[in-house]
Amino acid sequence: MGIFCRNIPNVLRDKARRHGASEECIKIVDDAYAKRIEKGFVKIKYDLDLGRANMEYRMANGMKEMMDAVKAAGGQAADLEYAGASFTYSWSDPKDIIDNIDYIFHIHAKFYHVDEAYKETAVAIPEVVEAFKKAGYQGYLSSEYEGGEHLRADMEVDSIEQVRRHQEALRKAIEG
Repeated sequence: MGIFCRNIPNVLRDKARRHGASEECIKIVDDAYAKRIEKGFVKIKYDLDLGRANMEYRMANGMKEMMDAVKAAGGQAADLEYAGASFTYSWSDPKDIIDNIDYIFHIHAKFYHVDEAYKETAVAIPEVVEAFKKAGYQGYLSSEYEGGEHLRADMEVDSIEQVRRHQEALRKAIEG
């Protein structure tokens, strides 16, 4: 479900701040991500040279322009790291699930941070679950907590609480 990120995960943004990223550069990156969603991500092309395919994907989605803007704003290491990491996340229309349901047997329900109101701050859980329901999916959704990787070096992480919240967010979306 990591391909259904409406936003860059807040834990990544918070990590960038802890490591010294400026608010101006964070805004540049967040705005660039929002523009990629608005115009639609250029999908990665299949290629046996994964490094080349990934770089072509990044460039087709505005990486050069965004990095140039971050550098022009005085971006330092933490700013550039946040900018580059923003390409780890993408937005795909959950309706793609419906067209591909015959090939879906198990879901790693990746998530990054579920807040106290049981809202995932990056992945569009309600929209994704609705598409699975509409497609008639009968399989499993396995919670895959990815947000802790952005926190562990700087603070304690309650992964069990995050998985509990994620399961509750999924339950609420499934029950409608």
